[in-house]
Amino acid sequence: MYWTFVIIYLVLMLTVVIVIRFSTGPGVEHFGLQWSWSGLATILALLHIFASIKTRSVDEHVGVTIFEMPVLEKRSPGPFLAPYFPGMVKVWRITQNVLQNQFPGEPEQIEWRDEKEVLNELKDGKLPDGKVWPIRVPTGPAREGDRGNGLKWSNDDPFNVQMVISASFYTRYRVKNLFQFLMVVGGDTEKEALERVVKQLRDSGERVLLNELSSRNLALVIEETSKINQSMKDAFDKLTETWGADIVEVGVLMPSPGHEFNMAVREIGQTKARAQQTRITAAAEEYRLTQEGTGRGNANEQEIAGRIRGLTEANKAGIDPVVIIAATAAQDIAKNANYAYFGELGGLGGITDAIAKTLKQGGSNTQKPSPASTTGGESQ
Repeated sequence: MYWTFVIIYLVLMLTVVIVIRFSTGPGVEHFGLQWSWSGLATILALLHIFASIKTRSVDEHVGVTIFEMPVLEKRSPGPFLAPYFPGMVKVWRITQNVLQNQFPGEPEQIEWRDEKEVLNELKDGKLPDGKVWPIRVPTGPAREGDRGNGLKWSNDDPFNVQMVISASFYTRYRVKNLFQFLMVVGGDTEKEALERVVKQLRDSGERVLLNELSSRNLALVIEETSKINQSMKDAFDKLTETWGADIVEVGVLMPSPGHEFNMAVREIGQTKARAQQTRITAAAEEYRLTQEGTGRGNANEQEIAGRIRGLTEANKAGIDPVVIIAATAAQDIAKNANYAYFGELGGLGGITDAIAKTLKQGGSNTQKPSPASTTGGESQ
């Protein structure tokens, strides 16, 4: 039908030129030149044909309708003829690329403030252009009992509480059949058709969010995001199965209980982390002191054992152990001694002799037990 229409159009243009050529006079004179009516008609016909030449890029769906009836879907890139008759012939264009929508809007478009605060600022109750309300959904009630994997639900878990959260979701789809898409979705222009798609996707997505999130607490919403995404995709596949379009991907973005809740949960985590850090630091300090004390004790034992071995070897060599002990004591005294008194005592040798003499006198003054005291008390 398209080629039939194109042939009719070209024949019509030629007919107009021929009719004008044989039904008009010699023409008119302008700028010193003689212009024939047939020449002017030919130029106008060529200009009209030139204006009717359209092109299709590699990333577009392009179709032509005549009186709203599809006659051509251009499937390959390149030029084609769409006679320029506004209101009768229309060229439709929709991208072949993946179309993405985020609901309720991009993050910077969402009015996150409290509704009462915002409404008090609005005169007509409408948000400024480009702003949208968030999608707020109540979660399910708190859970009790077994949670699975050996865990149990806790009443102290902030995620195990019924609350109202803000949720967002996105869709990605691609148009496969242009005319099927336009006939099912409707709209006088491509923009209007896509706006209708956005509204249907939003309504369907909000219904799925309400069904899925209202049966789960926040912990399960986070854990079972993949299940929620699959439920949403199933719903969108059913919605678009007659559209001539494919749903590429859908997904729920991270639900948000609100800034205050997020800050409170973060503080809980930081508090537990600080407490754990304190316990680890204390345990490390305890281990350090224990190891340090053990090391000192071992070192003292080795020092004492070494001294005993040294005294034993000295005694075997004929050196009096008392003299060695006295010399060691003299060295210890000399480390902190007042140099004036140290000189008066005769230096290190004098101190050593004095200590050795004292040790020997102490040993000789030790009283040994008498034989009578060791006999067990014989009576006279």
